[in-house]
Amino acid sequence: MLNSAEKNSENDSKQPTKNESFMDRWENSSNPLARFSYKVLQSIWTVVMAIGMFLAWLIALLAT
Repeated sequence: MLNSAEKNSENDSKQPTKNESFMDRWENSSNPLARFSYKVLQSIWTVVMAIGMFLAWLIALLAT
């Protein structure tokens, strides 16, 4: 059994703080659709950045 102090600290950790960024709130949202959209967009952004890094590396390689 949890005492009241442990219950309060557990509930406080689930509430967003003022210092928490929009991205953190979006990633840890209680809404499954919001979490899913975050993961999809993060995956797309990772692929775009990987392609960009490869092109930058290729241009640097060809420029030398």
